[in-house]
Amino acid sequence: MAKVTVYYFRVWNQDRRQHLISARPATRERIESLKGNLIEDTAQEVESSRLDSAGFLSYTLPKAFKLPTQFQ
Repeated sequence: MAKVTVYYFRVWNQDRRQHLISARPATRERIESLKGNLIEDTAQEVESSRLDSAGFLSYTLPKAFKLPTQFQ
């Protein structure tokens, strides 16, 4: 399986007039498309199968986790 590097990044939020740090890491290409600034020291090498279709690292919930009804 192919490995890719993902990073957390900063983006400018015009409404808040401040930089925000991403909640999930993404590929360099995705960060560049968002005009974000990647944070080099957050680099993680992961299997490419762990990325979602937008280039962000997907997280899976533990099997025991049950979503509240309003989110199902």
